[in-house]
Amino acid sequence: MNDLDEDRRPPTLAELSSLLKTYFIDATDEHAEKLRVLVASVLGDSARLAAEASAFDPGNGRKFYGLAWREELAYDSRQPRAIELAAWLAMSPGFPAARPYCPGLYTGTWIQHAPTFDSAPRWDLKLDGTFICSEGMLRSREAWRIHRQGNGPVGDAMWLDNDLRIAHKILAVLAVSPTEMRLQLPGTTTEYKLVRS
Repeated sequence: MNDLDEDRRPPTLAELSSLLKTYFIDATDEHAEKLRVLVASVLGDSARLAAEASAFDPGNGRKFYGLAWREELAYDSRQPRAIELAAWLAMSPGFPAARPYCPGLYTGTWIQHAPTFDSAPRWDLKLDGTFICSEGMLRSREAWRIHRQGNGPVGDAMWLDNDLRIAHKILAVLAVSPTEMRLQLPGTTTEYKLVRS
């Protein structure tokens, strides 16, 4: 069996169940079975497979950056392996919501040391993508996720979303360690220096 054959082998029900439980919220065995049928249908129809593979390519439209499956499983992929195609198809209506990409290195409570204010703003980055911040400009943001820009994490982008999840406030990751983080608002000199609480 060559690599192409392996890439097009329909994922097993166990593989699909694992995929959904890892990258989607509240996935069930019923979702895995529904996805198994959908993936088999697409893999068995060359015209539909070509259309889905074209749509999967980030250069052709919907990218799904900042979602865990895209950033971890299919970061550099332009032509999907079968398991990546399954994740792509699980973005269809009737499947659970995809998890945001929120690496553990970033999660937790951080205290802002710069820019300075009368009181040091607190940033809470939760593993589920919830963002709570007392800093004035960022207070309206409710969700966070990381969009990889290369081998990272330096150079990656932190996306902060409002309640509609359609407009991102983007911060460039200048440095991140278990104890400190530096982020910059692109196109400005504003640099956020944070220390883990």
